Amino acid sequence: MLPGTENAIFSFWSPDGHSLGFFADSKLKTIDLNGGPPQVVADAPFGRGGAWGPGGVILFSSSTQAPLMRVSASGGTPVPITLIDKSHHTSHRWPFFRPDGQHFLYLAINHDPSKSANDTVYYASLDGHENRELLRSQSNAVYGSGYLLFARGDQLMGQPFDPAKGKLGEEPHSVAKGVANNISTWHMDASASGGGLLVFASGGTGDWQLLWMDRSGEQLSPVADKLANLQSARLSPQGDRIALQIDTGVNDVWVLDVARGIRTRLTFGPVSNTFPVWSPDGKWIAYTSDRNGHSNLIRKPSDGGGAEETLLIDEQIDLATDWSRDGKYLIYSRGMSVGEAGIWALPVEGERKPWQILPHGIFAHLSPDGRWLAYTSDESGGPQVYVVPFRGGQGKWQVSANGGQTPQWSKDGKELYYIDQAFTLFAVPVKEAGAALQFGPRRSSLRIGPRRMSSMTSLPTARKSCWTGFRSRWANRLPCLRTLPRDSRTKRSHVDVGSASFGYNNNMTDPLVIAGRSFRSRLIVGTGKYKSFQETARALEASGADMVTVAVRRVNLDRGKESLLDYIDPKKYFLLPNTAGCYTADEAIRAARLGREVGISDWVKLEVIGDQATLYPDVQATLEATRVLVSEGFTVLPYTSDDIVFAKRLIDAGAAAVMPLGAPIGSGMGIQNQAHIRILREMITAVPLIVDAGVGTASDAAIAMELGADAVLMNTGIASAQDPVLMAEAMHHAVLAGRRAYLAGRMPRRLYATASSPLEGVVQ
Repeated sequence: MLPGTENAIFSFWSPDGHSLGFFADSKLKTIDLNGGPPQVVADAPFGRGGAWGPGGVILFSSSTQAPLMRVSASGGTPVPITLIDKSHHTSHRWPFFRPDGQHFLYLAINHDPSKSANDTVYYASLDGHENRELLRSQSNAVYGSGYLLFARGDQLMGQPFDPAKGKLGEEPHSVAKGVANNISTWHMDASASGGGLLVFASGGTGDWQLLWMDRSGEQLSPVADKLANLQSARLSPQGDRIALQIDTGVNDVWVLDVARGIRTRLTFGPVSNTFPVWSPDGKWIAYTSDRNGHSNLIRKPSDGGGAEETLLIDEQIDLATDWSRDGKYLIYSRGMSVGEAGIWALPVEGERKPWQILPHGIFAHLSPDGRWLAYTSDESGGPQVYVVPFRGGQGKWQVSANGGQTPQWSKDGKELYYIDQAFTLFAVPVKEAGAALQFGPRRSSLRIGPRRMSSMTSLPTARKSCWTGFRSRWANRLPCLRTLPRDSRTKRSHVDVGSASFGYNNNMTDPLVIAGRSFRSRLIVGTGKYKSFQETARALEASGADMVTVAVRRVNLDRGKESLLDYIDPKKYFLLPNTAGCYTADEAIRAARLGREVGISDWVKLEVIGDQATLYPDVQATLEATRVLVSEGFTVLPYTSDDIVFAKRLIDAGAAAVMPLGAPIGSGMGIQNQAHIRILREMITAVPLIVDAGVGTASDAAIAMELGADAVLMNTGIASAQDPVLMAEAMHHAVLAGRRAYLAGRMPRRLYATASSPLEGVVQ
C-alpha cells in the first residue's frame, strides 16, 4: 500500500503513468509513484470519479450531486465544466478522457429511480463547444481500441466508437459476462488499453448480504443472504422485521421476517416505490411512490393485510426519512439535491397540512425524545451533519468536520451516527446541557466501504447504545450490507476486445422481473416434443431464452442414465419445473414438491388440467394448489384461463405471475381472444402477465407481446416446426419486436386514409 492512501477510493492514472489521483478524507489528492506524500488538489466531500488529461488538467466530480469540475493537478480553484440540467439529472460523474486529451466522456444520472431512463453517457470537449448525448446507460463508459465499453447489468458491452468524430457504430454486443457493476454508484469496474487489452473486475452487480456486526466491524451473524439488487434496508423499531427496497426493474418495498427468514412483497409496482420508513409501533410502512407525474407519500399496513393510504401528493420529489416516536409526524425531504432540498413535517392524522422545518437540508432524523433533528446540509460548502431543535428553539450545531451524511440517532439518544466521504461510520456522544446539546469527540466504529452504501439508512438498530452492553439481544449490533463476490475474492479478468465473441443482445434495461428475479429474455421455452436432447439444446441456444421449463413427471431423474437435464446448463438457464400431466390439485402439489426435493427449483409452473380433450385448466383446483404451494414457500406461476376474475383470485392467493392460455395447448391457433388479453393487461399490474399456450408461429408471439404481455411461454410452436432451431430464432426476434412495438405505442386505427405527405406547402 502506498503511504497516505489508506482511505483512498476511485483512483485514476496520470497520462504518463507515474502518478495516481484518488479521493480520501473529503479531498481530491494525487501521489507520485516515485515517492513522496499525497498532495491535496481540491475539496471533494463525496468524490465520484476523476480523469487526468494532458497538460495537468484533472476533471472530477466533487460530490454525489455535483457537476464536473476542472482543476490543475498542482492545485488551484476548481471551476465547473458542465452544467446540470436539473429537470433531467442530479449528478455528473465518472469522467473519462478521449485519447486526444481535449474531449471526454461522462455519465449524467438522476437519483430518482422513476427517472432512470434519463441516465446518459455524454461526449463533451474542454472548450465547451461539444456536449451531446452519446447513449443511454446506467453505468459509466470507458474507451479502448475502437470500442466504447459500458455495463448492462453484469454484462460488459462493447460498441464500435470513432473517437475522432465522437460517433457510435453498429449495435453494442456483449464482450464479457460478470463485470463488477455497482448499481449504488452507477460505476462498473473496467479499463481498456490502446493495445486492445481489457481488464475488469468480475463479480457482476453482486448479491447483497445483510449482516449483524459489532462496533469493531466483526461480523456476528448473517441476517439474510443473496439479496439481488437491494437498494436499502431499514430495521423495524421492534427489531423483528426489516423493510427492504429492491430494484427488480422497478423499485418495490419488501418486508423480511428476521426470525423466519421469509421475505414478503409489500408493493407491486408498476411505478417506483422507494424509501420505506417504519411507524414507531411497527404497524405501518410509509414510502414514496411516483404516480401520474407526482410524488406521493403513501402508507400501508406492514403485514400487507390492508389497503394503502395516500398521505400527500406533491409536484416535487418527497422522500420520507423518519417517523416521530409519538406517531404524529412523518419527516420528509422535499427535493432530491442536498443543496436544494428542504425538510418538512407531515401530520399523519387530521388535516395533514405539511409544514416546513428547514429550507435547506436532507436525510433528517429525529432524536428518540422528539426534541432534536439531525440532518445533512451543504451550507458550509460540502455535505455536513447538523442538529437543530425540532419544534423551534435556539441553537444549531455542526457535528461532522470532514464531510458527513445520513445521520441516525442511537435508540437511547446518547449517540449520533453518521458516515463520511470514505464510508467510515462514526459515533458522536451527545448529552443535553439545559436547553443546549454537547457533543463529545467522534469515534470511528467501522469502515463500511463504498459497496455497502445503501445500508446506511438502517444503521442504528440497537435498543441501547452499542457501547453500553445492556441486556437487549440487539445490543452491540449494527446491520450492514455487503456484496458477495462469486469467489472468495474479486477476480481480475482480461479480454482481447478485438477478438471477443458476441451473442444475442437481450436488453437488461428492460428486464422481465418475476418475484424479484430479473430475466434478460421475455421468451420462456419448453423442452418437450423435440426429436432429440441435442436438438433441444440447439433450439434453446437459438431462442436466446434464459428461463426453461421442464416437466417434473417426464424427466428422468436417475443420474446414471442420459437425461434432458444433462443438456441444459444450469449456469446458463433458469430451470422452471412444471406440473404438466397433473389432473388434480394433489397431483400438482406432489409434482412441485418433487421438483424441489431433487434440487431443480422451488419455483413451479403450475398446471392442473381440467379437460383431457382441450387441456383447459381446472381453475378451481389451480387456485387450491396455488394457496398450498405459496404457503410452503414456492414461487408459483399458474397456467390459467383468460378469466379476469380467476386471475385476480390467483394473485390474491400469492401467485408470482398469471399465465393465461392464448389457445388450447399445442393447437398453434394463436391468440384466440385478443380482447381478453388486453383486458387482463389493463387490470393486472401487480404481477407479470405471461401468455402460455397456443402460439404457433412468430407472428402469434409478436401479437401477444403487442397486446401487452410481459412474456410468452411456448413449446410446441418451436418443437413441432419443420426446423425447430430456425423457428426458435424467429420466436426470439418476434418477442423482442412485439415488446418494442408495445412500448412504442402503435398509431391509431382510422376508417379513412390520411396522406403520408401533407398537402400544405405543396408547390403549385
